[in-house]
Amino acid sequence: MPSLPASKITHLATVVYPPDFSGAQPYTTQIGRTKLAIAEAFMDCVAFGVHGAYRNQSRGYQFSYFPGMHAQDLEYTFFNGQEANGLGVPVLPAVAAVMQRWFVDFIVGGTGNSYTQIPVYTAQANMVNITGTGYPVVRDPAANKRCRYWLEGLN
Repeated sequence: MPSLPASKITHLATVVYPPDFSGAQPYTTQIGRTKLAIAEAFMDCVAFGVHGAYRNQSRGYQFSYFPGMHAQDLEYTFFNGQEANGLGVPVLPAVAAVMQRWFVDFIVGGTGNSYTQIPVYTAQANMVNITGTGYPVVRDPAANKRCRYWLEGLN
């Protein structure tokens, strides 16, 4: 972010993502700190902002099946029988079927369809977590002070 003023970079490095590796932060190493800052700046906080833009009446999911990387869910969204993703990780057909049913039902619309298993986001930041073994409702990890800073503090 070359156009970011030095004061904002200092604030990010000392307040938003302080160099505290004691376990008090959601990282314990410099690599974890950097990974979190990049993930939140360019993906997680943007998605959190979209929920807010829709007055928290949207729906969302977190894809946590190993290795849980960005865009890994595409193998499930567009599942067509492949046994593994590009990394060689097995694709679970049952999970793909659930996700595809959610997406199609959402597009078709109507209450009582299977997509309602994905809760309305609301002020509680609810989302479904796709784990490969179940679909628990969790709080969006991006509903935090750091993301609020990214969305408001950089102005």
